[in-house]
Amino acid sequence: MCSKTLTLITAVFLSVYTYSQSILDEFEDVDESSSEVSYDLTEEKVIKHSLSRRIFLITNDNTSFGQGDFITMLIQKKPVVRGLIAKLTGGGSAFKVTKVYSTELFKALVPGLTVEIIRGDDSFYRLKKKEEKAETPESVIQDEEDLFDEDSLLEDDFNDENKVKAEVRSDNLLGFGVAYFNYNGVDGAELQFQLQYGYKLFKDLWFEGNFGYSIIRDYPSVGQGVSNIDTTIYIAQARIKYAFKGPFFTIIMPYLGYQLPLSVDSPGAGEQAADGSQSDTQLASELTAVENLKASEIVLGVTVLRKLVPGWYIRLEAGTDGAAGGLVLEF
Repeated sequence: MCSKTLTLITAVFLSVYTYSQSILDEFEDVDESSSEVSYDLTEEKVIKHSLSRRIFLITNDNTSFGQGDFITMLIQKKPVVRGLIAKLTGGGSAFKVTKVYSTELFKALVPGLTVEIIRGDDSFYRLKKKEEKAETPESVIQDEEDLFDEDSLLEDDFNDENKVKAEVRSDNLLGFGVAYFNYNGVDGAELQFQLQYGYKLFKDLWFEGNFGYSIIRDYPSVGQGVSNIDTTIYIAQARIKYAFKGPFFTIIMPYLGYQLPLSVDSPGAGEQAADGSQSDTQLASELTAVENLKASEIVLGVTVLRKLVPGWYIRLEAGTDGAAGGLVLEF
């Protein structure tokens, strides 16, 4: 009887001890990650990384973040690295490292790996976790300018043989501004409103379309005693440009182009005034002057771009067609 009682007491004691140990382990696991409940973790993939591993290109299929957001990447819910989304592109999102939480897991961030994302503050998530010291020599932004350091944000920072370093990193330039433009047969320069679109053909070689609009006052009737004859003209230019790095953070782009008129409208040119004061010679000269505006020609010049803020340039231009200025957006 005593032997059976002793055996029963031992069995009960061991079962209680085993059950208590499992409950404790489960409590510790829940307690360690209890703050995960307040975070909506989304999954993205690593596309590639730079040679220095300071920049990662990751997907944003779930619209997990926007440009300028700070995010934390996790592997199996373990914080690995924190950084800034510095640029959104069609091929992915450029993530710039500011802090490394786990050196070992950081080495595991390779192309094709699925990671979890926390957007914004991650301090509560890591509150119950044992943190490792961040390795800072090449992983911390030193000042505000580093946030917009394109040398380490854009495509040429990745080990991709199909990408080559270019003076302008984006493939498209959209510009607008004004010019004092030289029209064929018109004395002096006329005010022109301009719109440009440039497309990168290869590296620093660009194709640009330049479109201009002007109203030339009192032309071609100037000096003939006749008023209220204005000429409206739309022109287009096709240009080939090549970009060089210039002094003082400028980009110099010499160009060769071909100019042609899209539309020339001069109502009343060649028509007799109400007082009948114009001779046939004067009327013929008006028509000739309008026809001169329709002439096509070769244009030469140079464009200078100076970065204003990330993505925007100031544009100054001079050539055989006149002088111009304005703003340019890269995208």
